[in-house]
Amino acid sequence: MALALAIFGLLMLFVIIPAQTEAVDYGWLRPDTLPVVTCWVVTACGLWQATLTPAQVRPRARVVARLLLYLIVAFSAVWAMTRLGFLVLAPILVLLLNLLAGERRVAWLAAQTVCVPLVIWLLVDVLLGRPLP
Repeated sequence: MALALAIFGLLMLFVIIPAQTEAVDYGWLRPDTLPVVTCWVVTACGLWQATLTPAQVRPRARVVARLLLYLIVAFSAVWAMTRLGFLVLAPILVLLLNLLAGERRVAWLAAQTVCVPLVIWLLVDVLLGRPLP
């Protein structure tokens, strides 16, 4: 699984991001900067985890089912975001993913539900000047 994550990061870096980002002549930060940095982190973490995890470890059915649930929620949110918008759906998605991850501390849930979408909006919309859906 860790190597699959590293391969995914490399695929994003060298295939998907170059094909899906456009060059612009305004702003001080290129549109691909944040995705590239993120994918390098994902790749590095996947490689690091691969060195720490024994090869004999196999994912349990419960872990795989939880991963599939996360993917279903994430893809559904991306689909719904095009209809409802980022600012409406992002806090709901952050709250739902935190609850699925097992977080139950109300203060932490509230802080993440407000702060994560706000930081993403500030980075992408304000700092990069790229509109969110």
